[in-house]
Amino acid sequence: MSQTQLTMHQVIEEMETYLNETEVTYKSIQRRSDKIYERTTRIIKAVFSLIGLLLLLNIYFIHNFGEEIFSMLGSMNDMYNHFGNMGTQVQGITQSVEKMSSHITVLPSMSASMDSMNNTIININSNVHIMQKEVGYMSRDIGLINHDMLDMTMRFEQLNESMHDIGKSVHTMSRVVPHL
Repeated sequence: MSQTQLTMHQVIEEMETYLNETEVTYKSIQRRSDKIYERTTRIIKAVFSLIGLLLLLNIYFIHNFGEEIFSMLGSMNDMYNHFGNMGTQVQGITQSVEKMSSHITVLPSMSASMDSMNNTIININSNVHIMQKEVGYMSRDIGLINHDMLDMTMRFEQLNESMHDIGKSVHTMSRVVPHL
């Protein structure tokens, strides 16, 4: 029996040695795992911070671009009003030239010049009306661009919210990963 007790004692010592070695190995693996976990968490946070910063920059630039579009719309409206005033003034000049033409019929050469001037002013009036219409089209197109810019701004805000939600999910998942 003494030999059996000796063998049991040896087995217990070997098991204790094995368990101690296993514990040391486990602690070493745990330390490495903790370091990897910390590095991974820092990298993920840095990447999401960078993405968030880029999204904020995009929103800032889109906001500034939207302000410029509003300014351009104001200028287009002013130009449209100016062309309207020019059209009215050209019509007044046309009427004055027609009146002068009818009074100067006694002077044939001057009458021909006045008729030519009247035709030129009529052409100018026609061109002003064409320009008014084109400015109206441009104003409409700028309005469409403005609408699209507002839509893009809303989409970037939604994207920013989604990135924030993803960041929360990654943070939650990183807490769920077991530490070895």
